[in-house]
Amino acid sequence: AGNFTPIYTDNPYWQLYENYQTDERNRLYGNFNLNYALTDWLSATARVSMDYYGDFREERTNVGSNGVSGYSRYDGTYKEVNYDLLLNFDYDLNEDINLAGILGATARRQDDAIMRSS
Repeated sequence: AGNFTPIYTDNPYWQLYENYQTDERNRLYGNFNLNYALTDWLSATARVSMDYYGDFREERTNVGSNGVSGYSRYDGTYKEVNYDLLLNFDYDLNEDINLAGILGATARRQDDAIMRSS
């Protein structure tokens, strides 16, 4: 029997049905915002925002291909959540002087999970 391994490149059928990849990404993001007037010159803002995605990738090179056969898989998730709390003030000290600004704090949480196999 002869050697049926391709010399230079795989044929299109083989590339499409035997050496193929699977890629999938699902994403969810959004935010929630709440404003509350404490006084006529002071207000508070609370905000939560999130970004999440799951990533899945597989790559196959079948036996009999041009090159080394193999399989690799990647599963990953990423999540970031931001929390903001702001105090907004706009106070007239007198007719000519106004004091305005924002005081606030931010907290950020990030989680990554990755699984690889070959």
